[in-house]
Amino acid sequence: MWNIKDIEHDELIQFLKNEKFYASPFNIKDDQIKIIHDGDLATYFATDDSEEFFQDWQSLWENQIVNLNIYGNSNILSKINHFLEEELNYSKDFCGATKKVGYDAGTEISLLFNNMEGDMLKLLLCVAHNKTSPFIEKMRLIYLNNGFPCGYEGSYPNGKFVVFSNK
Repeated sequence: MWNIKDIEHDELIQFLKNEKFYASPFNIKDDQIKIIHDGDLATYFATDDSEEFFQDWQSLWENQIVNLNIYGNSNILSKINHFLEEELNYSKDFCGATKKVGYDAGTEISLLFNNMEGDMLKLLLCVAHNKTSPFIEKMRLIYLNNGFPCGYEGSYPNGKFVVFSNK
């Protein structure tokens, strides 16, 4: 039976055990990445689904993983969800980033946190099923280097990942 320990040495698992996120700026120089520092702009890229100026971020994400068949095993899904509930929560220090990107003061819910949680679920399911793609690898690179991927400028793969950097 599958266990989270089966992937415990993966960089994402180690990353999620950190007590702080976004404590330093995203510092990767890459022609396929556009770095932004404006939380409102990050929210716009992450939520605008009009496709007038750029691809809908959530649809692009889903289109990139649909053929990887990562949702089939409910045991793995359940264990990764449990791990994320334990390791990725609001008790961690996000160095103010959660209040910069899509923060709703009334509910104290952050788009950055919610999207990061969903992204980590998808990425860990890919690890558990030994599935990858250039898109998945770029997402891993961005997160592991203190970036928050929030959109895609252009039409994938012809364009740039939009990455929010906290500093």
